[in-house]
Amino acid sequence: MSDLIIKPSGTSANFKVQNPSGTNKITMDSDGVTTFASNVALSGTMTSGTIGDSVVMTNKYYLQLTSPGYGTFTSGEMLNNSGTTNPYFTAGTGDTTNIVAINNHDYKIVKSGIYLITFTANFYGSSSESARILYARIRTNLSSPTSSEGTDNLAEGATQVSNTDSGNSDYGGATCMCVRNFSANTLINFQLAGAGTLKFNGGTASIVLIRPL
Repeated sequence: MSDLIIKPSGTSANFKVQNPSGTNKITMDSDGVTTFASNVALSGTMTSGTIGDSVVMTNKYYLQLTSPGYGTFTSGEMLNNSGTTNPYFTAGTGDTTNIVAINNHDYKIVKSGIYLITFTANFYGSSSESARILYARIRTNLSSPTSSEGTDNLAEGATQVSNTDSGNSDYGGATCMCVRNFSANTLINFQLAGAGTLKFNGGTASIVLIRPL
């Protein structure tokens, strides 16, 4: 069977596909550069190619959280995702539609994909106070990812606050992070734990989609 060849009549002419009103919908110039007038949907798999620097991505699938919390906490407490009861995160900056705060502690990852999640917690002790061990944890329910307030650790960071100067406050910080393939609607939470005098001095967390699946 012979190939079907469609080509313009001139050496620099463009190949065009138009709608019934004569509007260009697909245009290919003499160098093969193709322009589509509207969105492109592939029913199969794009197996190769490069996304150019001028391609604009949507401003979605990331959330930056900040906690101004300051004060004592109980070992095992999860950070609240609303209100001003310590420990808590303020409303997130970013995509609050696809990474959603629900109930009092969980964040729902609406879209499945590979995400980077980080959590940094800062601690302190006043005067002669100290804490032997302090933890910052990212958690979910591994056997049932859509169940609330999961207790399975995805990542854990540890530190301590030593009494180095009885006349001044001492500080410590713990950071943890994970990269994981999350199914749609997975719930995660952030937990503080430790032993000794437990005082939280705020922190940050980030949830970022690396690759949708």
